[in-house]
Amino acid sequence: MSKQSASSDADTDAEAPDLTLFVQTYVAEFPIGDLIPYPGNARSGDVGAIAESMTANSAYGALIVQESTKHILVGNHRYLAARLLGATTVPVFLLDVDDATARRINLFDNLASDRATYNTEMLVEELQTVIAESGTLDGTGYDGDDLDDLIASLTEPEPEPEPPEPKTLSGNQRSGPPDRRVADLGIEMRGA
Repeated sequence: MSKQSASSDADTDAEAPDLTLFVQTYVAEFPIGDLIPYPGNARSGDVGAIAESMTANSAYGALIVQESTKHILVGNHRYLAARLLGATTVPVFLLDVDDATARRINLFDNLASDRATYNTEMLVEELQTVIAESGTLDGTGYDGDDLDDLIASLTEPEPEPEPPEPKTLSGNQRSGPPDRRVADLGIEMRGA
């Protein structure tokens, strides 16, 4: 596995992490038949929607591929959509990484999108701009109902938080901090 250090003006900053870049080779037209979907890819994708986007917008973005195995680490569903559309080549970055690193790259890439969130107001503005420019949402993955739902979510009032339910004590339960006992307070209990 080959690595090279990334150098920049940030090298002088004591807080900047030492980033190591994997040696990667860009191939603009890699034979699609030589690629292998990552065997442990736990992610399912909407290949039809990706193919629709590729048809409307062309293919963009290289696949990330482990050089030694030709396993696709990032872009498994773009690969499937390209095959569905009859592509014979795709752009790839070949990474010289070991199997353990390849696995981590695949797992993180799949998780990263799950952890992302949207700025709904900005998303609505972008979708409305697409409609103004082209008259359609084709190629975005959204439709008119999606846009209507997003707009409605911006105008819905935030729900009022419900007050907490009162606590009732029974049996040997007691309120207050657990270390506060009647005996600790110097109170004598009669008949106890």
